[in-house]
Amino acid sequence: MVRKRSGGAGSGKRGFLGKMRGLHKYSKVLADGSRTWYYKVSREKGAPVFWQTERSPEPEPVSEEFQSAYQHAKQRWILDRQGLAQPGTLAAMRAPWIESLRQKGRAKETIEEYERSLEFVLSEFGTEPLVIFTEPEMRKDVKKWHRTFMATPRAADHRLGTLVALLNFAIDEGEMARHVIGNIERLYDADRSDIIVEPDELEAALAVMPLHASLGIRFAAHSGFRRKDCVRVPITAIQGGEIIWATSKSRGRQDYCMPITDATAQILDELDHLRRSLDAPPTTLLFNSRGKPWTPPGLSRHLERAFKKTGVEGKRFHDLRGTAATNYALAGFDDEDIAEFLGWKTEQVKQIIKRYVGREALVQRRVVQLRGNAKGTNR
Repeated sequence: MVRKRSGGAGSGKRGFLGKMRGLHKYSKVLADGSRTWYYKVSREKGAPVFWQTERSPEPEPVSEEFQSAYQHAKQRWILDRQGLAQPGTLAAMRAPWIESLRQKGRAKETIEEYERSLEFVLSEFGTEPLVIFTEPEMRKDVKKWHRTFMATPRAADHRLGTLVALLNFAIDEGEMARHVIGNIERLYDADRSDIIVEPDELEAALAVMPLHASLGIRFAAHSGFRRKDCVRVPITAIQGGEIIWATSKSRGRQDYCMPITDATAQILDELDHLRRSLDAPPTTLLFNSRGKPWTPPGLSRHLERAFKKTGVEGKRFHDLRGTAATNYALAGFDDEDIAEFLGWKTEQVKQIIKRYVGREALVQRRVVQLRGNAKGTNR
């Protein structure tokens, strides 16, 4: 006698996921304790991830976007495996370009981001011969394709930039003489140097954040380190009253020096107190509740969630650098010093200070500077 299955997710007709032969779903627990689900077109080694969700698996019935992403990625993967990328096409440049990035020592995260964008680029233009990108009409087609991603302008610009980079590589390899895709206007305004997370916004966000995450966000708001660098700063970078370290932007060639203000020193003391309770403390200044170094997305995700809870819109982790500029100003540093700390132009710093730091605070800064000068004179 065959037992009938009870109702629920497993009953009835098979959904899209059940019909996809070979589709592989797995999950990982991130540094902040949250779980992310990943979907690959196959269990085989090298099969691309085409979709990911946070906190829970993709619900059935799956979206049209999910189905489209799967179909594009599966088609692209099959072509790559069978070597069907025809010579002289855009798809034929993919493998040698990615290999050139590896040989140049580009970061793993950077290459993975390019590969994600390549899925969109090649699903649209992969079979096109390179010569077609020299024709003016193709520029119109690329601009139209670029605008289809307007809902996510930053991702749209990265996909366009990936296409341009791939074509530039083809020129460098002698596969083509020129192309007409350069200098297309971007959708995303990347200049956020005059945007900051204001004190009341930061205070509200910190109040709904776990302790280890709040310490990381406070450190960023007072040091001005970029997100990727913030989570990687080692303990050995603390040298006297400064943090001296080669950041990711300098590719290890240039040391950056950030002063340790009173506020930063307080944060470091709190981190040291937590570190002493760990059996195997990490070598990084910042760490999560499990005593492990943060990942960049793991730390910034806490800020994003806190902003959502407190109703702050249009702000992100990078804007903490502007917050750091104002904090350095209030600590008594002049505009030229702050510009050097952050790698900005002095005029950018002046605009932020003028906009966000009140007159009374600026007067107080001047008093601090004069007192410092007086102490130096009396020595």
